[in-house]
Amino acid sequence: MSIIDRLESYPKEQKGEFVIILTSPLKLIEYTDVLPMDESLKLMLKELPLNQSVKLISAIFNKNKKDVYNQALRLKNDWINYYKTWRHASPFARRRFT
Repeated sequence: MSIIDRLESYPKEQKGEFVIILTSPLKLIEYTDVLPMDESLKLMLKELPLNQSVKLISAIFNKNKKDVYNQALRLKNDWINYYKTWRHASPFARRRFT
């Protein structure tokens, strides 16, 4: 309903003055400004226990807790495998990982 339609629909409310406040359009959040779920999950896992991280991320991104939990386990296992590979690598090879 437009402002004119509103005013014409309610003639009893047309007493005195009325104020219209205009603002510039809100800036839409671009996808590049939003942190992807995996990156958010990695950050949460660094600071919080697994279950708490999963609970928060599933609420923030409106995702199934089981799916987020499985993704968290994959990320955690990837990190563990990366660390094991790095730890057993020669000092020369370790430079590749850093």
